[in-house]
Amino acid sequence: MRALPMGTLGLVALLLSGCATTRLPLCPTVAQRSYAQGQTPGPLNAYTKRVITARGIEVDILSPFSANFRGSKGDIRWLVDNYVHLVCSFEPGQVNSTQSAYTSCVNHAPEWIRIIRSDRPEHLMLAPHLYYENCIIPLN
Repeated sequence: MRALPMGTLGLVALLLSGCATTRLPLCPTVAQRSYAQGQTPGPLNAYTKRVITARGIEVDILSPFSANFRGSKGDIRWLVDNYVHLVCSFEPGQVNSTQSAYTSCVNHAPEWIRIIRSDRPEHLMLAPHLYYENCIIPLN
């Protein structure tokens, strides 16, 4: 029997472990408002960052507007199922109109996810989706 190179065994182990990847939208304005006063904001929402760190999910930031997340199938499924709440979370003291900001984000985030995962991610910036209004311009 022929021996497999170590790289091949690693690839086989990876495939058998049930890894998954998904592309999801980022919301830069909400992400900045998700960090407490005095913390340095990053491209990821603070709540998302805590969850992916705890679950061992890796992230590749593709642009200010999207990222690839990689982890176990179960963890990625959980992330996708709960992502609307994570991407739309912010520190209430950082936003004047907390109710309208959160409601608008949560109402539109499922559509942003669908668009980023499609073959037409440029549609994210189109007016009906309110991504620009929720995620690019400063929140009041």
